[in-house]
Amino acid sequence: MKIFFYLSIFCLIITSCSNDDDSPQPKDNDLVVDSRDGQIYRTVRIGNQRWFAENLNYDKGDSRSSCYDNDSFNCELLGRLYETLNSIECPDGWHVPTMEEWEELFEYLGGINVSHLLVEPGATFQGNLVNFDLLPAGQRAPQVGSRELGNSGYYFTSSTNQNNLPIYIEYIPEQSIEIKAGNFSKSCRCIED
Repeated sequence: MKIFFYLSIFCLIITSCSNDDDSPQPKDNDLVVDSRDGQIYRTVRIGNQRWFAENLNYDKGDSRSSCYDNDSFNCELLGRLYETLNSIECPDGWHVPTMEEWEELFEYLGGINVSHLLVEPGATFQGNLVNFDLLPAGQRAPQVGSRELGNSGYYFTSSTNQNNLPIYIEYIPEQSIEIKAGNFSKSCRCIED
């Protein structure tokens, strides 16, 4: 599975750096500059939604987010892992998606049972690159530390279940996407308001 992760990163870098005239190039509105720290995020429109095409990497400075294995390179590549919904702040005009917004994305891409194949780096849908580029960025839990890098990705929603546990998206490359609930540090993709 780690081979898949590194191959995904390689493909993402290669497609991002391509200068071929026939490859899609970001337009000005495909990029968002976070005025708080100057970070630039790629975005993608899928159906009626506009999403970050990479994980949020904003550090509020309150120690409630971290880099995988406390390595700043992992934050640059994979974004931050956030402890709680309250530790996440998307840029102005963006928010943490609800479970329903994630479900709308999956339905547009053919349903939750196939969408895991279409959110991966380099995936195509109806002949076009999807450019959502979901990565298996792992998780972090206080008792066990960082784990699952290259194997799974865990993404916040702003929704909770009947027990008030945060609902999240579990992404396992080439295998599945599931909607679950639990407390541990996860990644975040922002969606436009």
